[in-house]
Amino acid sequence: MNDPRSLDAVRQELRSPINHILGYCELLLEEEVLPDATVNDLRRIQRSGRQLLELVSHHMDPAEFQSPKDWRTVRHDFRTPINQIVGYTEILLEQAGESDQQDLMSSLIHMRSAAHHWIGMMEQHLSRIASPEPANLETGDEMPVEEASGNEERQSGLPLETGWDALFGSLVVVDDDQPSRELLARRLRRLGFQVATAADGYETLNLIDRQPFDLVLMDWTMPGMDGLELLQRIRQKHTRIQLPVIMVTGRDAGADVAEALESGANDYLTKPVDFQAAMARVRTQLELRLTHMELDRQMTETRRLADELALRNEFIKRVFGRYVTDQVVQSILEDPKGLDLGGQKRVVTILMCDLRGFSGLAEKLEPERVVELLNVYLGAMAEIIMKHQGTIDEFLGDAILAVFGAPLACPNHAESAVACSLEMQLEMDQVNRQLNRLGIPPLEMGIGINTGEVVTGNIGSIQRTKYGVIGAQVNLAGRIQSTSVGGEVLVSESTFQAVNGNLRTDRSFFIWPKGASASVHLWSAVGIIGQEHLDLPALDLSGKGLTWKQTVKGSLVSEAKTVSENGFDAFLKILSSQCGILETDQLLSARCDLKLVFDAASDGARESVYCKVMEDHPGEFGWEVRFTSSLPQALMPA
Repeated sequence: MNDPRSLDAVRQELRSPINHILGYCELLLEEEVLPDATVNDLRRIQRSGRQLLELVSHHMDPAEFQSPKDWRTVRHDFRTPINQIVGYTEILLEQAGESDQQDLMSSLIHMRSAAHHWIGMMEQHLSRIASPEPANLETGDEMPVEEASGNEERQSGLPLETGWDALFGSLVVVDDDQPSRELLARRLRRLGFQVATAADGYETLNLIDRQPFDLVLMDWTMPGMDGLELLQRIRQKHTRIQLPVIMVTGRDAGADVAEALESGANDYLTKPVDFQAAMARVRTQLELRLTHMELDRQMTETRRLADELALRNEFIKRVFGRYVTDQVVQSILEDPKGLDLGGQKRVVTILMCDLRGFSGLAEKLEPERVVELLNVYLGAMAEIIMKHQGTIDEFLGDAILAVFGAPLACPNHAESAVACSLEMQLEMDQVNRQLNRLGIPPLEMGIGINTGEVVTGNIGSIQRTKYGVIGAQVNLAGRIQSTSVGGEVLVSESTFQAVNGNLRTDRSFFIWPKGASASVHLWSAVGIIGQEHLDLPALDLSGKGLTWKQTVKGSLVSEAKTVSENGFDAFLKILSSQCGILETDQLLSARCDLKLVFDAASDGARESVYCKVMEDHPGEFGWEVRFTSSLPQALMPA
């Protein structure tokens, strides 16, 4: 382009969008009543626009044009102020969208459109002037011209954070141009990042030496130590994974991009920066860094564990087909007779737990969902049992049988078992949160604990051996567990005595289990003195303030789960999805099981629910009952 008249036309064409931007700035500053922060940002845009006008006048002056020019430098000079114009306009658009300032948004959208239009024209003209070197934006295509339209609110009415799952970190922004540096830092801080800034390479190296950072965003063209030299200095101490670096620069030639990446840059952004795209790049680099660091940590830990567990692995495969604690494994490894069949009598504490309503729920779920449910539940409970030095004897579907005090002796095994059971009940909140994310309704767990003498040892054959406990005291633990309701921990008298007065309870009662020669005294444990963090919330069985009833037909349910044919009439007051009050003349006993059938609905359907009686005698309002199966939704109180 050697014709001065053509160059003059280019200069006028490039000045026109800038004048539009400055005109809108002046209108807003003169006519709008704006916050000080908005005024300051508009003045920044105004200063950048005037700087851009001066650059256009200088570089497109026919008198200066004959002198040789480095067009990469010219392009970089242009992009610094236009990047500031676009960046501050985007910030103001976000803020205007949040406060629904439609008039301000309309002017800002016109300013943003003019800026993008200018970028497109600038690249077209420079590609002709600087030929054969092609214009090369980050995408390789010409920047599209953005026009203001009827969908302006959709384009800019939402903040950048919308839909972006922020990954916070500690960043360094390096740029010798102070407005550009502060613009990028401000937008990053707005998203929640911790951002330090540096004006040159030496300041950057000092920052990195003093404290750790997660990522660096740096310009290329800087006085003294430029961005490429700074990148090479950083790579002498930090790998791409340890400290990712993203170049943010006006230099867009393909050779520049290749040189930066070969020198150790993780990514490359061209000014003016598309901030949403930039944030996607930042997030990607931070996620990759965290992933690789976690993999390195896991590999180191895996190698350490492999060395420690080499001796134990074969033993575990031969003997234990279930969860055990490291102490149990070590104790048997140290015993040369650890693999021998046989047993010994020992006083231990047995814990048995079971989910309430699991069987009915399992019939409704797909098999894969049932397995997911059990993995979440059993995994959480097994971890707590091992934490309290328990040994898991069996997984029986959704039930767990655990023993405390064997094979590793433990003088306070009863208290350990109770503490374990309380923590297990508290953990059910977290289990139910995980199940909810899987689309599975919440579940409750009942726990029974008994202390007594059992036979412990390796049981089975030479080919297959398991460590286990057998005896009447194990059976009694199972009976106690079946007596409990969801969210409850029931302990036998022997466990109560073994805890030695440290147990907190909220009720006690007697049962007469099948096959027992005498009644069994049980306590409902809610805490341990000195371990208040394990306190269970009280069951709310208050019947006060009730004003309505449901007519039901009740039937006793035997231990064999058979329903008596001799029913009785009753009224049920439903307090919640967990409990209610039953009014009836029928004589009932504590912890007996009932089936309640509600009157037929208008469509002829009949609803039923199973429950346990909580006390030996009715209270002021009737018998307290706790539902052991899910209460039909149609019967829930409004």
